[in-house]
Amino acid sequence: MGVRYALDFSSRDGIVHRFFLGAATSAVVAREIYYFHFC
Repeated sequence: MGVRYALDFSSRDGIVHRFFLGAATSAVVAREIYYFHFC
C-alpha cells in the first residue's frame, strides 16, 4: 500500500489527489477554528 501511494504521489493524479485532500483538511481545520472562536 505504501508503494502504491508513492507511485500515486509521483503521478499527476496523485498530486491532484493530494491537493484536494489538503484543501479538505484545511477546510475542516478552518471550520474547527471558526466554531472555537464563535461558539
